[in-house]
Amino acid sequence: VDANGNTVSTIDPNKWYSVASQTVSEYIYSATVIRLREVSLGYQIPIKNTFVKKMNLAITGRNLIYFYKKAPSDAEITISSGNGLSGLDSFNQPALRNLGINLNVTF
Repeated sequence: VDANGNTVSTIDPNKWYSVASQTVSEYIYSATVIRLREVSLGYQIPIKNTFVKKMNLAITGRNLIYFYKKAPSDAEITISSGNGLSGLDSFNQPALRNLGINLNVTF
């Protein structure tokens, strides 16, 4: 309804979004992130004349360093994968830093 109590059937989009954006603008962040997402360093161990033909040893890491993060939360962690809630932060846990060792043996 308008100020006179009449039913309104159309809304000026410029007026609507100028008012709506003022109420949520302080909760909108840039999702710009520069980080070292994944690193894997491996070494092939030389083996000769044994039952084992080849052996590879690797150390891997994920989410090791944030070089730049503008938002206070991780933009890739959301409360849902649906269209309506993707990109929303709702007190989520931070992205985990993972370290691991991989051993690959060929017989």
